[in-house]
Amino acid sequence: MDDISITDSVNGTSPGGGKFVNLTTQVFTNAIPRMASVDGKKGRYFSNRLHHAVLRFVTDNGEDSGKVNEILKNRYGVSVSIPDYVALTGEQASRFQAFKGWELIAIMSMFEEMPPGMHKIDGLNYLVRRLDGTFDPSTTAPAIAYSGAGYIIFMEHAFVGTTLDYLHRLILHEKAHFLWSKIFDDGLLSDWVTLGGWTHSCVDGTNPCDIKDYFNVQEGWTTSKQTEFVSAYAHGKNPNEDMAESISYFIVNPDALKSRAMGKYEFIRDRIMQGTIYISTLSDQFTFEVYNLYPDYVYPGKIKRLEVIVTGAPNEKKSGTVTIELHALDNYLEGAKYAYTRIYSEVDTFFDMYLYPVEGYTTTGKDADGNDVNVGTVLRGTFELAANVKKGFWSPRQISVTDQVGNTRNEGVNDFGFRMFVNSLDEDITPPKYIANSATLAKGTAIEGGLDVQTITATWQVEEELMLGASNQCYGALNDDNAGTYSFQRYGDALSNSDCKVVWFMPDYMPSGNYYLNYIVTTDLAMNKTRTYFRGPAGLDYGGLMSEGSINTDEPAPQVNLTTLNPDTNHPELDINSISISATPTNPSAPNGETVVNISFRVRDDISGYDLGSLYLRDPQGLMTQFYHYPEGGSSLAATADGGAWKDHVASYTLPVGSAPGTWGLIEMTVIDKAKNFKYHNFTEIVSFVVDE
Repeated sequence: MDDISITDSVNGTSPGGGKFVNLTTQVFTNAIPRMASVDGKKGRYFSNRLHHAVLRFVTDNGEDSGKVNEILKNRYGVSVSIPDYVALTGEQASRFQAFKGWELIAIMSMFEEMPPGMHKIDGLNYLVRRLDGTFDPSTTAPAIAYSGAGYIIFMEHAFVGTTLDYLHRLILHEKAHFLWSKIFDDGLLSDWVTLGGWTHSCVDGTNPCDIKDYFNVQEGWTTSKQTEFVSAYAHGKNPNEDMAESISYFIVNPDALKSRAMGKYEFIRDRIMQGTIYISTLSDQFTFEVYNLYPDYVYPGKIKRLEVIVTGAPNEKKSGTVTIELHALDNYLEGAKYAYTRIYSEVDTFFDMYLYPVEGYTTTGKDADGNDVNVGTVLRGTFELAANVKKGFWSPRQISVTDQVGNTRNEGVNDFGFRMFVNSLDEDITPPKYIANSATLAKGTAIEGGLDVQTITATWQVEEELMLGASNQCYGALNDDNAGTYSFQRYGDALSNSDCKVVWFMPDYMPSGNYYLNYIVTTDLAMNKTRTYFRGPAGLDYGGLMSEGSINTDEPAPQVNLTTLNPDTNHPELDINSISISATPTNPSAPNGETVVNISFRVRDDISGYDLGSLYLRDPQGLMTQFYHYPEGGSSLAATADGGAWKDHVASYTLPVGSAPGTWGLIEMTVIDKAKNFKYHNFTEIVSFVVDE
């Protein structure tokens, strides 16, 4: 045992056939339940950190499929062994793969955090993993709960390019959908709908829809509330998603739920968790203090004026602006740093838009890139549309308005008026059609950033479409035959109105082996998309899920073999014990929350070199702030590993004026190398308090 911090709390070796495990003593701090009193209620508090560490060791970090399946089935009532993909999902097995070991550890760890009565849910039978680099045919969501069919499906981007904090909430979120559909009674659901201010379009006065369909229908919901939601997603969808989001925060980040929606926190505590509460704790090593005599807890004002202007003849591309004005008695406290919305056509093509202060704004300081941080009550965004986009009315379903410290007001379609008509002479609502067997992969060489590198180039064709005139019309995802790696995704531009091209630069530290083009997306100027799947050979990353009798409708994936001189498949190593944090107010005589935070740490990488750090801070209200660390040489393709030696770094970030006073923490840090290997490090510990009956 060690008194120091250990990555994932445990590591093990097997010399001479024996097994040795090294644990940090920190796993025992809250392992044994102890008596306590919270809000006048007696109970026991404990954490599952020791459980999670032992789970890693017993299952060999999730790689021992036999033990993993035994635990999943016996303790949580689910399986990752799918007997018939077509019967379960309607798609062939080649579109799916086995979970990676650490992914299963994350899932089992979060299932364990739920109360014992929620470990098994009748009707939740399978966990499904879609093939790396691919998306669901109907949505880009990272995970989907199919409560009617009895399974949860996870996409690659649930695990990559995110955080453990988000992943943990996502796992709980998806399982909570089964609580909604399988466990909770109509009375509880009705009270939750009322609490959230939700109404459905099928409700006519006092005559609700059929109660079963009423609670489980996904579309047609609106809420009269704007601020009592833990996320914009919870506000923008329906009461089912609202509850799933709220339950996930209740367990992983309860302070965020309490600060945004105390009524929902109390509802979940008393009606769902039967008094059980969770506390997300941090070691003092990862905390720092922020001082502020004038904290900003005020939400941006409501939208009181909205103006849309679209110009361009029916046969020309369109230019437009959207301007909003907020109701505010104080332009600084009730102003906003930005607003965000997604604007949809009548066939659900869409574009995203950010709006920024344009007049009468206040500059509160500088952001991480040295740009002014402006806060104002008049915000404007601009957009351009191709001449052939969908004709008719376009509209947003939600506008989220956020100030410089993260206070967000979410406004729904009943909270503002928006009327935007696009007059297109030759509208295009037909997605590009992929030409069968036109996709190819080819190796080549190039000079990129002054470095000689190998390349992999994908090309494919679609039936004649208007594609030229925009960027990133073509997307491709490469998979190699190493089950431990993730896909390599990249965008490219259209070469013509019928040809796509995507190029990957492959320095000598990229993995050697066979590469397969398993998934492409083609987008035309009118923003119609076509998603095309290809199947790899049996055994490729599928974990043995393919069989000779599998039915396949996707054409074989193009492939090439790449040999590199020094392949890197190991993630960078972060010395957790080297992390130290200093925080200095910029105005110590009258602190206003603006604080310079310096985080010192050490990283080493064996081959390609440490390329990027992603750091997440959490304030006393549970709100998150992300920033990046760019090491020297990080923008180059050239390897910077320097023989695997430890290197010292300092990541700096300035918290904005108005930041919440109190104890902040570094809750998570991800380190990524140039070969795209990464390692998440989450420094929180979930402590449960269970009320004695």
